[in-house]
Amino acid sequence: MSYNSLINKTIIAKRVKNDEKQDAKQTKRQNKRFKMKTLAQLIYDKTRWTLKAYCEMRGIAYYALSGGYVSKANAKILESDGIDWRSASNAKVGDGTCAGTIYLNKNKAS
Repeated sequence: MSYNSLINKTIIAKRVKNDEKQDAKQTKRQNKRFKMKTLAQLIYDKTRWTLKAYCEMRGIAYYALSGGYVSKANAKILESDGIDWRSASNAKVGDGTCAGTIYLNKNKAS
């Protein structure tokens, strides 16, 4: 084996290793991009208002949305503004009883 072929193999091995590192970094970036968002983040992305400002502008009690619970009336307001609140990672709705709530995306949240 000549010296030049040994150097070429070393260079190729380094390139492959660097390519694998770049692929790993790109995969991490993509995973961060597709992470589920909270209700507050969805509202901010759509309106550029904070959750508190949005609640004041739309006449919703701040504590009503801050925990992620969405009542029927609040759901209508969010849908009229084009906010897909069902995709929020912390969205909760009532289950029809006085005390029960259902987490819509509990298993999907990452």
